[in-house]
Amino acid sequence: MVLALVAILALFLNGALAKVRTANRQALDPIHLRQIGVTLHLYITDHQQRLPLVNNPLPVKTLAQYLGYIPFTSDWSNDQSQPKNSIFKPAANQRAIRQLFTSGYDERDSPDPLNSFATNFYMASDPNQAGSESTQAQRWNEIVHPGRKIYMIPARFITRPYQSSFSASSAFTFFQAGDAPDEKSRFPVLFVDGHTEMFNPYLSGANLNTASRRWVLPKDPLE
Repeated sequence: MVLALVAILALFLNGALAKVRTANRQALDPIHLRQIGVTLHLYITDHQQRLPLVNNPLPVKTLAQYLGYIPFTSDWSNDQSQPKNSIFKPAANQRAIRQLFTSGYDERDSPDPLNSFATNFYMASDPNQAGSESTQAQRWNEIVHPGRKIYMIPARFITRPYQSSFSASSAFTFFQAGDAPDEKSRFPVLFVDGHTEMFNPYLSGANLNTASRRWVLPKDPLE
């Protein structure tokens, strides 16, 4: 009887400790996003206001390079037992950099820093893509209301979780879940101006198009 009670108590404590560890990891996301935001703005300053490309290479790779990765290594391996495949110099503290780009909301058994956070697809996507001139910003000074436009979020919250970028359509999940403020999930967001907040995407009377124009599309001046 005593052993059974001890076993039940141990299960309860393990569950409680797991929740605490998860909460602690998630609490680090605003700090990590703020650090990514600082790195982003240093990069922008050093590159004539140009934003990191959102694909080929991914922004995470570009910003990691800025923090000191090996330029001639194109592979980012998620196998940490093979440091020769890492894009980071040992002197750059590769573990700390990997942790920086890994969201605490990433529920996978082996989180991949390449797609643990998702970047706004309209921030410096392929400039040769049709229609990109009107919808996408290649430089910081092209963005309208940078303090209102989302740059990066935990990739778990987009329609297809753990993609490296999100668009207006894949933002559906976090804009449309629920019709009242309390029904929306708060999650950490990095805005283009570098500030972070626990974001509640509820916008009274807004549909997906309105919300996307307000928070996602960089050139849209919607108030």
